[in-house]
Amino acid sequence: MLTPVVLILSGFNATIKQLEELAGRNHAKVAENTEKARQLAAESDALEGEATQAERTADRIKDLLG
Repeated sequence: MLTPVVLILSGFNATIKQLEELAGRNHAKVAENTEKARQLAAESDALEGEATQAERTADRIKDLLG
């Protein structure tokens, strides 16, 4: 027969295992989301550069027509 202490320790071990698995999944998701964020930041920077260039071009054309 298992003693209460053994049952309690067994429960703690199961809980620890579940927490470690959860932590592993969360770390993997963080890495995935961090990479997505980097990609979005790069796309945002590129779009910002294109927008700035378009504004400059529009201003130059207005000056030429102006």
